[in-house]
Amino acid sequence: MAKFCENCGSPLKAGAQFCDKCGHKAVAEPRRNNEFVMLCPNCQGQVKNPMGLCPYCGRPLSEDPEERTAKGLVLVIVAVMVIAFLAIFIILFALIAIH
Repeated sequence: MAKFCENCGSPLKAGAQFCDKCGHKAVAEPRRNNEFVMLCPNCQGQVKNPMGLCPYCGRPLSEDPEERTAKGLVLVIVAVMVIAFLAIFIILFALIAIH
């Protein structure tokens, strides 16, 4: 019986430990009694018939790891910009107060 990745649905090679497409860890028995079982990518909870959010941690089940990395990078860039803006504002305020 062919196995499929519980994260992206791609067919898995025989004996594969990880999906070739998305890198998600393969589970020994992804289907039980016509129920689709997957592990939450955030909390690793077993979710039967996943639909949207994990019932254990509340995070999205289909979040792409690359998308998560991109969101983190955007947050870091915004944080650096805010800190730089505040530093410039404080320096300018100090210069104005001195004169």
